[in-house]
Amino acid sequence: MVQEKGMNRLRLLGLVGDGDNVLQSVIDKHGILLGKLINEVGLGNILYGIESPDTDVSTHAAIATAHHVKYTDANARDAIAAANLYLRQDGTKPLTANWPVGSKKLTGLAAGSGAGDSVRYEQLHAQNHKTRHHSGGGDAVQLDNLAAPDDNTDLDATTAKHGLLKKLGGGTSNFLRADGAWASPPGGGGLKVSKSYMFEFPDEDMAVGDFIPENAIRIPASGKHGDITWGTVYVRCEVVGTGTNTILFRTSTTLTGGRTTRATVNLSTSREASASITLTESDGMYLWVECSAVGGTAPTKVTAQVDAEEAVY
Repeated sequence: MVQEKGMNRLRLLGLVGDGDNVLQSVIDKHGILLGKLINEVGLGNILYGIESPDTDVSTHAAIATAHHVKYTDANARDAIAAANLYLRQDGTKPLTANWPVGSKKLTGLAAGSGAGDSVRYEQLHAQNHKTRHHSGGGDAVQLDNLAAPDDNTDLDATTAKHGLLKKLGGGTSNFLRADGAWASPPGGGGLKVSKSYMFEFPDEDMAVGDFIPENAIRIPASGKHGDITWGTVYVRCEVVGTGTNTILFRTSTTLTGGRTTRATVNLSTSREASASITLTESDGMYLWVECSAVGGTAPTKVTAQVDAEEAVY
């Protein structure tokens, strides 16, 4: 029966015709080798790897699980992700280290740019980079080691946030205000300090003569003072006098040299009077206050105050 089925298979293939019994002996000798072929319903079944001899070719074609399924890129990515492995882009050298990432993952990772780039599909080694890069972290980043910023105002401090110093404007006359603007100090020029030179008449009743200190006040030497802007001489007394009572503010270039009047105050019968000063000082100049005239009754306890502003140097 088996031999007859084998002959029928050969006839189906067109290898023998009816009456070709000469091949019977060949089939008998190679029965073991051809056993699978001659025992299947469909001859092509053996070519498709079908184990059951009772399934013909047409039936086999409709069975999806019977075919070899193509191993796709998605299959490879899933397998790598499941095993917590990393793979080089060229696919030739997978890393052997197992880097678990737990529940942390980065999706949508772009492919590497060339052979040798280590990339991972679906997941990336988990690190809390923000904490590590903060001050005191395991990988703290120092500000001065970062790349130079763009030449813009992004990092400027404002009234609403901390920041870095704004770009310097250059020059020596402007200063940084609290609102963040570079500007010259009020009044123009550099910083100035207010100062007063005090003089007092040595006797209770004023008379013609110098106020103390009698040896005058001296402007410092060159390089030891700033530019001085002279203001006003104020003269005051405890008890008013009568008639003409005149006080002068004067300067000299030496202690005993001639004096030049810079302001004249007419106290007369008032307790207080003043006059503006006209003066451009020089290094080492001497300053004097003196009474040049007294009326019928002299004022008492007279004091003179010379006001000025000096630039910070």
